[in-house]
Amino acid sequence: MEKTLIIALLTTLCSPLLLASQESSVQISKLESSHIIKTNSKKTSSSVASLTKKNSQSVYVDDSLKCEINSPCFIVKDTSEQVLNSINNGANPKQTNNLIKNIVTPQFNFAIMTKLAMGSNWKLATDKQQEELVENFKNLLIFTYSSTLSKFRGATITITNQNINEKKAYITTKVVLPNSTNNSQPIKVEYDLVQISEDAPWQAYDIKIENASLVTTYRNQFNNIVQTNKIDGLITQLKSKVIALQKSK
Repeated sequence: MEKTLIIALLTTLCSPLLLASQESSVQISKLESSHIIKTNSKKTSSSVASLTKKNSQSVYVDDSLKCEINSPCFIVKDTSEQVLNSINNGANPKQTNNLIKNIVTPQFNFAIMTKLAMGSNWKLATDKQQEELVENFKNLLIFTYSSTLSKFRGATITITNQNINEKKAYITTKVVLPNSTNNSQPIKVEYDLVQISEDAPWQAYDIKIENASLVTTYRNQFNNIVQTNKIDGLITQLKSKVIALQKSK
């Protein structure tokens, strides 16, 4: 149960930008660039801003780490703080939607995330199908996890390690869920980030919860659907799930 909840939370906290291979098509390159948001260009709505004013510490950084502005550590820390502070200040459903729209969603590169989740099946999709996959996968993630945030009021995150290797970085954190007992072990969560160019922000391209990859989990699900129902079948299922989630809100 704890892992299910923490995956839900961290999907909204993360900012996946998945590194495209050199063989990427022009179409996916256009899709990728359309999802890159500079960290200094984020605009926060007044309703979200009002919730983040009353800050109570919920994200900690190990004393040995340098968490400089715009570093991989800072990206994880800053986004996590804004989300958790809003939750702790009692965000209502409308404010939660604004939070996701203005703080969380701009951090994602859904195009590359979808490409990696599709794996080898990505090349089987036409340009139009790729666009539909990206849009519906984005909506699936947003609607699936937006309703879970309130469950994490009082959660804490500690950033314990930052490993940067040229254009890739790996941030390790420990997460303690609310209402955890004294005997509960913190959950290990790793954010894998990439910087695709010198002037681009660091953005995450995968999250591993106790070494279980979020992208790989979706890849397995998508592959099973494509094998039986082809690309159009996957798109149809994604659309149906999004519609069902919208009606349940």
